[in-house]
Amino acid sequence: MTIIDRLGDDVAVLEMDNEELVEVPRDKLPERACEGDVLVNSGSSWLVDTEATAKRRAAIKSRIKRLLSRND
Repeated sequence: MTIIDRLGDDVAVLEMDNEELVEVPRDKLPERACEGDVLVNSGSSWLVDTEATAKRRAAIKSRIKRLLSRND
């Protein structure tokens, strides 16, 4: 799974499957791509995997909710 770690004006930093951070030109990503989006490589550019992104965001929300509701 490749995730957008952060976005700059000209460069995006992607976290690859092996946790390596890789810089790619921002113009290789979809215009509306956001930090945290899951990406799929389509050869010369990247596409946002909207289903995987939604699942990942829901899982993160669930984890945060569980952590905040702990009665330790």
